[in-house]
Amino acid sequence: MGNTIQPDGKRVFDDVYSLPQDMQDLADDAHEAHNLRVGTSAERQAFPAAKQRAGMLWSESDTGRIYRTDGAGGWKSIDDTGWVNVDTFGSGWSAVAGHTPRVRRFGNRVMIAGAVSRTATSGALADILTIPTGFEYTGSLNFFINTVVTSSGQAAQLYFSSAASTKLAIAATYVTATIGSGVVLPLTGFWTRD
Repeated sequence: MGNTIQPDGKRVFDDVYSLPQDMQDLADDAHEAHNLRVGTSAERQAFPAAKQRAGMLWSESDTGRIYRTDGAGGWKSIDDTGWVNVDTFGSGWSAVAGHTPRVRRFGNRVMIAGAVSRTATSGALADILTIPTGFEYTGSLNFFINTVVTSSGQAAQLYFSSAASTKLAIAATYVTATIGSGVVLPLTGFWTRD
């Protein structure tokens, strides 16, 4: 072989008679050094941390999502998912026509919009709706999202419980009055995924 690699990763050519091998080594270096990789989600997750460089991008061919690495094995989504409708509601809750509940993620920040209505006074405050996979709150503590005012004037605090991080809830001790049947609850707020 007509070249060696210095500790800083720079290739040094030292033998003029090894051109074919030198060219192949250089081609391999270029392949390893480019900043954008394309592959499946599984391939990204299996990509060795030792080959990652801070700022390297990965475009998932199976999901269309884009990630950036911190160079130490961690990948963060940097893409915008667009609005995704929420279609799983707790017992006693339903979507309000024209205000379909939906979520949207920019990188690790998630927003919620829309409205739900309590279809019966037995609708559980601890389970208004289920946040779709990939948008759920990933923290380890209870997390308050926003205070909203219902169509009949009650103030209610939206939150995620650490025990049920995919379930959007109303904190029972942070609501000013009983939310009756037919009352509309607007959904606004945001959270970050760790």
